[in-house]
Amino acid sequence: MISVVFAVLFLSGTALASPLANQYVDSVLNTALRNEIRALGLDPAGLPDFQVEFQDKVAIIGKVKGKADFTKGNLTGLSEARRFSECQGPYYSFGARNINCTIVFDNLKINYEGKLKYGKMPKVNIKGKANVTSTVVFFEVTSQNPGMPGSVKNFLFTQIGKLNSKFTGLGPLNKFVTFLENGFRSHAEAQIFNSLSQRYQQALGRAVGMIPVPN
Repeated sequence: MISVVFAVLFLSGTALASPLANQYVDSVLNTALRNEIRALGLDPAGLPDFQVEFQDKVAIIGKVKGKADFTKGNLTGLSEARRFSECQGPYYSFGARNINCTIVFDNLKINYEGKLKYGKMPKVNIKGKANVTSTVVFFEVTSQNPGMPGSVKNFLFTQIGKLNSKFTGLGPLNKFVTFLENGFRSHAEAQIFNSLSQRYQQALGRAVGMIPVPN
């Protein structure tokens, strides 16, 4: 199983910086990986529906419940990763040839359509959107046979971007935006992590399996 962990330290260096490794990673990111992402339908990538519930207290009336149902969610930007720093390799480790690199996602966006229900009021159509600041990933490719395609050996998060959300269509219910933001952010952050660590990593594995690791 490919490991997915949080790297506390920033994994980069210049001692093994290599134009050959840079060229290989650029080829993976800009050609093979984009084709795989397109084939797997990952940009945009569909996201599951979810709900955010909250409670308000109104004078005389008492407690009033509210709920927002978010549907038709998608994540865009997975095909726009780029090199964050110089790549390293090829180098030998335990008899295998390896290349590693750090990449960054600068344009991840989440979009949802929603319906907000407050007490006995009619449902209100809303939209929830979020931009994600730079998310950085370190990955390592290994190949047992020179000149043959490799496989992903490590896939490590070095930085998870911050999520900035925005809602439209709230009207007079805008005072509940904080409740929506908290629930939306919690769900969105989990979906970004899952999409990268599972679906994107799968596409990356298929992509590096198509391009020989240089000698």
